[in-house]
Amino acid sequence: MKALWFGIMAFVLLLAAGGYAWKGSPSLALNPVPAQTVAEAEAEAQQGPKELPGGMDPAQFEQAVAGLRKRLETEERDNAEGWAVLARSYMVLGRHDDALTAFDRATALAPKDAGVIADHANVIAQREGLSAGGRAVVLVDKALSIDARQPKALALAGIAAFERQDYANAIRRWEAALEVMPDHPFAAQM
Repeated sequence: MKALWFGIMAFVLLLAAGGYAWKGSPSLALNPVPAQTVAEAEAEAQQGPKELPGGMDPAQFEQAVAGLRKRLETEERDNAEGWAVLARSYMVLGRHDDALTAFDRATALAPKDAGVIADHANVIAQREGLSAGGRAVVLVDKALSIDARQPKALALAGIAAFERQDYANAIRRWEAALEVMPDHPFAAQM
């Protein structure tokens, strides 16, 4: 029964968080919020989502997220996938600090999951940027050392190279990302 409950909850949250993973995060990574509007974006995010993927009611989603967090804290502490779903759900809700905490946990529990590590790097990059040697870049490099074809890590590595004015490396990374995900909505931007 415990596994069934967790499976249903994870499925519901994955549907909603899928909007973040597929549409929300890459656009922010490829078009970071300008510094002068970060405070405005944070204030708007704290108000919660206006609309969720699949038409899910925001209040129901908040309840589901709270239920998942409670379950992870009390019964499923070592469930890396659950912590990653929780982190992505927090991103949908605009709760970046909570997302970082959940991604810290997920990454610690799944140190060889390139996808979780790349998502974690993306959240850090949205807050701190992709400066050489920064936490986000360290995680991007780690994700790529695990899976050299991890699409989000490749896209982020391209952005980091572009910001360093290493255009040849940026192009190489983005071309590799396009090879892995040619039909991604942000392929044209890359």
